[in-house]
Amino acid sequence: MSEGWILVLQLASPIFAAALVALLGLFVYRAQKRADRDEKLHDEKRTVYRDFIVSLVDAANSITHHVGPDEEALMAFDEESLSKAKLQLALVRLYSPEKIFDLGMEAIVYFNKNDGKPFDEVTGATTTIYDISKVMKEDLRKGLNSKV
Repeated sequence: MSEGWILVLQLASPIFAAALVALLGLFVYRAQKRADRDEKLHDEKRTVYRDFIVSLVDAANSITHHVGPDEEALMAFDEESLSKAKLQLALVRLYSPEKIFDLGMEAIVYFNKNDGKPFDEVTGATTTIYDISKVMKEDLRKGLNSKV
């Protein structure tokens, strides 16, 4: 090699090194930003799921007995608790797979279908809060594992 090329390499090597460090820094920054965004989304999903389960429990605990016009005991749910559960289900729809939304919808339909019915006509729930929370937990665990 000629002395000219050696001089060019000596002068250019710091520029190449700086460019390489800058590219590497950009790559690491983008990867960290993506990880932070995924973690934030996972935390939001966990919060939405937890709030929905709490609203379902509140709705289930709001069952009251009242006497109908024929002196029979009727089942009734607190309208505020049902409204909160419906709102939380709408948020679940934003974050969850279709399966979780469908299970949540089944629970809400159960409450609506049996509101105001005599106790002997109430049909059993096909989906329990345990079933919903189990699928939600699997979804959260899958979300964590896919990011690793």
